[in-house]
Amino acid sequence: MTTVTRHCLICGSRVLISREEAGGVVVVLGIFAGLARGIRRVARTQSKETSSAKSEAGLPELEVCLAGVNEVSASKDSVASFRDDVIRHHFVGQQYLCLRCGARQNRTN
Repeated sequence: MTTVTRHCLICGSRVLISREEAGGVVVVLGIFAGLARGIRRVARTQSKETSSAKSEAGLPELEVCLAGVNEVSASKDSVASFRDDVIRHHFVGQQYLCLRCGARQNRTN
């Protein structure tokens, strides 16, 4: 298996990201953001309850996990829309973006 090293045609940097890689990063960050929103929402509601009600709730960890997953599921359309916007506005029809100089290009050497 050969590894192709990509270089920016403008500055020579090897710090290039493709459209697909950028889309993947946006989706992963969107998943983490959704999990964090769901966890914060449950933590706020649980902090308002008394400690005795918490102990009777059963598995608060499961509730937190489910809230995070529900938030990820609810936000999947907005994450996909944001991913498309990032690709459209940052790559402007090109395949690669140099993270050092900001050059957009279709081929690398």
